[in-house]
Amino acid sequence: MLVYIGIKDERIRRPIPRVLMAYRIVIRATWLSVLALLSLPGLVLWAPVFITTTVVVRRYKRTGPIWDTFDEIAQYN
Repeated sequence: MLVYIGIKDERIRRPIPRVLMAYRIVIRATWLSVLALLSLPGLVLWAPVFITTTVVVRRYKRTGPIWDTFDEIAQYN
């Protein structure tokens, strides 16, 4: 079961100290914040494209049976 979920024996035999775990969590949370702030302007600029695409796909899905709708979307693009 451990091999199936990707846990190796070494992680069970020698567990990581709690202080080191907390340090790693803080480092990763800091990186998450920095990278999110860097990507935020790009996401704001791309938001109209995402919204327009969502609206157009919803309209096409309403036009007919589902097996035919995806073919129309592929032909339209």
